[in-house]
Amino acid sequence: MRKPNSAGLPERQRKVCDYLYMEGDVQEPQKTTMPFLAAIRDREGHMHLKIMPPSNPTSAARSRWRSPSPATLKTLRRKAGLTQVQAAALCLSAPRSWQDWESGRRRMHPAIFRVFEEACTGLGGRVGGHTTEAE
Repeated sequence: MRKPNSAGLPERQRKVCDYLYMEGDVQEPQKTTMPFLAAIRDREGHMHLKIMPPSNPTSAARSRWRSPSPATLKTLRRKAGLTQVQAAALCLSAPRSWQDWESGRRRMHPAIFRVFEEACTGLGGRVGGHTTEAE
C-alpha cells in the first residue's frame, strides 16, 4: 500500500493520517467492501480526513439501502394505524410525497424509510422483514 500524501494537511491531521497509515487503517481509493479513511481536499484547498463509504459494498449491505416497495409502505402504515398525513408527518415530509411513494410514482429514500420504521416500532407496530425493490 502506498502512503497517502499528507502534505498540505494541518499538523494535527497529518500526524493522525501518518499514524493511521502506520497502523494500516488508511487505504488508497479502490474497490473495497469496508469504509476507509481518506485525505480529501475541499474547494478552498484545505485537506480534511474523511471516512469514505465502501465503493463495492456486499449484496447484504446493498439490500439494507434499497427503497421500500409501495405495498410495504401501505402495509406498514396500516399496521401502525396511521393515515397518509400522519405517516408523512412522522417522516417530516409532505403528505403529497407520501402519496407519491405509496402509489409508486416516486421512490422513498431508504434513510427516510428507516426513520418511519423506527417511528412505527415506537408506536407498537410490528415492522420486521419488509420486502424491498431492487435498484
